[in-house]
Amino acid sequence: MGLITILANAASIEVISAGQAAGTVEFSLRINSNTGHKLPSAYPSRRVILHVTVKDNDEVVFESGKVNANGSVVGLDSDMDQTKFEPHYDLIESADQVQVYESIMHDSDGNVTYTLLRASSYVTEVSQ
Repeated sequence: MGLITILANAASIEVISAGQAAGTVEFSLRINSNTGHKLPSAYPSRRVILHVTVKDNDEVVFESGKVNANGSVVGLDSDMDQTKFEPHYDLIESADQVQVYESIMHDSDGNVTYTLLRASSYVTEVSQ
């Protein structure tokens, strides 16, 4: 089994509910880890981004978590400023809100760091 296959099967997404009222689409999702451990795992700077696209026919009317050609993610705080990190969302209401699952670390001065060798503690862990 290749790495691409392993990554593609690491999680599954289940639609819990979906509906439309007054021009608003609402839906709830459940993300299930198929890894048997935390997702993402291993190296702390790994992350999982939820990319959601809502279309009306073929026209995109809403998108959160879009990945740019350079690998950055539209609206992801840490991709714009590495002294910040994206909060956990229970509700995504705008394109600049991105659901990301990642561990955030502090260095010994209390600053956000994405460099493992500088890390001294966790700000937050994957399983919020």
